Amino acid sequence: MANIQTAALFGFLGAVAAEILALYKLRQIVPTQYPHYLKSFSHYWVPTILMSLMGGVIAVAYALDGTQFGTVLAMNIGASAPLVIGTWTKDIPKISE
Repeated sequence: MANIQTAALFGFLGAVAAEILALYKLRQIVPTQYPHYLKSFSHYWVPTILMSLMGGVIAVAYALDGTQFGTVLAMNIGASAPLVIGTWTKDIPKISE
């Protein structure tokens, strides 16, 4: 990997590619039957953008840790960001009031 900016860019693009795949799967649905959440900026698009940015952040973390990888692996890291973050947060204990 050439530098941190490249890791961030390709991590971000990998996460965006994963989201494009999810949207691509909707192509066989009639537009009037699209999920309602697609129309919500705050409930769909903001988290999608933030998760894509996290794909870049995780790729940068790997690069800063000294891991040597290329652009394709940076994209894979970015695409897997939701899974990685989901695993990190899976066992967070619930706080009862």
